[in-house]
Amino acid sequence: MTGVPLVRAVCKRFGVPESWRVLAEYVCQMHLQVHTSLSLRPQTILKLVDSTGMADPEMCENFLGACEADARGRLGRHDTPYPQGVYLREAVAALAPLENPGEADRGAPDWQHLHRVRLTAVKAVRDRHLAKPSAPTASCA
Repeated sequence: MTGVPLVRAVCKRFGVPESWRVLAEYVCQMHLQVHTSLSLRPQTILKLVDSTGMADPEMCENFLGACEADARGRLGRHDTPYPQGVYLREAVAALAPLENPGEADRGAPDWQHLHRVRLTAVKAVRDRHLAKPSAPTASCA
């Protein structure tokens, strides 16, 4: 047993609170997308934010903190910068004041307009992050 079913089984066995179980499932399902978020399209970032409940500040911090702990938990990586967390926190902050059209009537002009506005906000954050010089990272060698 691996992945989400294992997370569910462990949570059930130990009586983990529902909100922690949900967080653990999101991290299990999405942590690799977070690790590669700087190379993802804005559309994929929107899906990630919307599907993980990151619009909620507490969920956002807990989710990204767990992903960062996963990345830094590797031997010799505890001091490695984690720009993905900064990027996604800024993307979530850029999306916060914008209306989320949800999934209702995706073909409607209002939905398309709101979706484009949100995509533009994420793209602007991504472009800022890609323009920054890279921080040195540990090599695999």
